[in-house]
Amino acid sequence: MGAADQGYVGAVPADDGRAPFGRILLCPVLRPCAVHRQRPVRQTGQPKPPEEDEEGLATLRKLRTVLAWAPWLRGLIIRSVMARLPAEDYVQDWLNVYASDRRTRFNEMEYHLPFEEGPKALAEIIELTEKRFPEVYFPMEVRSVAADEFWLSPFYKRPTCSIAIHHDAASNPLPFMRAAEPIFRKYGGRPHWGKMHSLTARDFAALYPRWKDAMEVRRDIDPQGRFVSPYLASLFGLA
Repeated sequence: MGAADQGYVGAVPADDGRAPFGRILLCPVLRPCAVHRQRPVRQTGQPKPPEEDEEGLATLRKLRTVLAWAPWLRGLIIRSVMARLPAEDYVQDWLNVYASDRRTRFNEMEYHLPFEEGPKALAEIIELTEKRFPEVYFPMEVRSVAADEFWLSPFYKRPTCSIAIHHDAASNPLPFMRAAEPIFRKYGGRPHWGKMHSLTARDFAALYPRWKDAMEVRRDIDPQGRFVSPYLASLFGLA
């Protein structure tokens, strides 16, 4: 499994400011993946093919339900279908390329790990999903992100492999998320600020070298906490 999952991460171009942005969508249990590569260009637009994300999710959900007894057959069918999908190449404004229409409600957890730790974390997340949560049909998203210099950025001073897991909002996501989060944390992951996680101010202080400095700046700018919501208060250790 390790070599295969190294291959998944290797399919994502390293984002060093020159290489294209890259991500893969990986289906656990089924194992096929779709590779997306995006690069800034200066040329006229080309039509974007119609999105079929919702139809794809509906198919994955149906196969999950009908073939729960035979995951190997489920994977065989999806791999066969994906092998026949044509490649897509188009040029559009960024908002028409990166953004996708999402009508199926879902919960998501995304952690940003040191790039070199990505394959190991991904292997364990795949194994967890396949052995304990085979009902999860949403693809995982794996992407590369360049290091930056912003104190509270998950990408602060380290090239990053980001791994996002998703769960249908129609059922309880907590067992899956609670089982996956220790894996992300074991490999030094920093959570996405707008997605599910269970971390506290003490955890963030250990993950972000400039956390104390950032909190001092916050107090200087907003000493009365007028811009601190109850949720932010819990994250910042003010509650």
